[in-house]
Amino acid sequence: MTSRATLFVAPEAADRAFRRAANGLPENRAPTFHSMLLLDPKTDLSAWSIGEEVEAITRVADAGSTWDLVGYSGGAAICLAFAAANLGRVGSLTLIEPPWIGNDPWSVEQVAFAAAFDRLIWKEDHACHVGFFDLFAPGTAPPALNDTAALERIIKAVRTVWRGYSGTPLDRDALTQFRGPVLLPFGDRSAPRMAKQAQFLSKMFSNADILEIAGAHHFNILTVGARAIAEGIEELRRR
Repeated sequence: MTSRATLFVAPEAADRAFRRAANGLPENRAPTFHSMLLLDPKTDLSAWSIGEEVEAITRVADAGSTWDLVGYSGGAAICLAFAAANLGRVGSLTLIEPPWIGNDPWSVEQVAFAAAFDRLIWKEDHACHVGFFDLFAPGTAPPALNDTAALERIIKAVRTVWRGYSGTPLDRDALTQFRGPVLLPFGDRSAPRMAKQAQFLSKMFSNADILEIAGAHHFNILTVGARAIAEGIEELRRR
């Protein structure tokens, strides 16, 4: 019999990013945390790919377990890619505002988002940093970042991941075969594309719920929505 475990996936520092939501889980549900390779200083970004990120999750998710996957932002996109290739190993999916769910123009909002991101990656580093925050949560100012080397690394990662998304197919036909429960949280202060995306995915999956979190946007949803997300994860597990 396989065991059931929870895996939290975030672009970086997954244990800190998900701290409040993880603390809301029962004591016997100690989760595993996985940070994407993308922002690891040891990662060679010239060789980075979504496939490499999926392989990294595969190494973490031992073969004897079925996983409740909880992904935030880029981590949610990678969870989708992992699930498409490993449906039998996924018990549930919690997808918190993934920036990528495939490359087809599935809505007016998606077309505008993709076009804006295409323009964004050609801007100089500081403008790209500011524009990235505004693209995901309009009107949200980025935190001050005075370390030039750190800024260069972050912006290089932003450019790399967008090109990786744009050049990678996602097998959504496989995902439509997933019968486990799916939770789709989004913040009501995030870009409108996030609400449209949750609606689109809720129709694609056969057992999906949308969770709108008041007062939250892409960059604070894990704190503002921590309790609601933890409760939602537990509800998925009970289905």
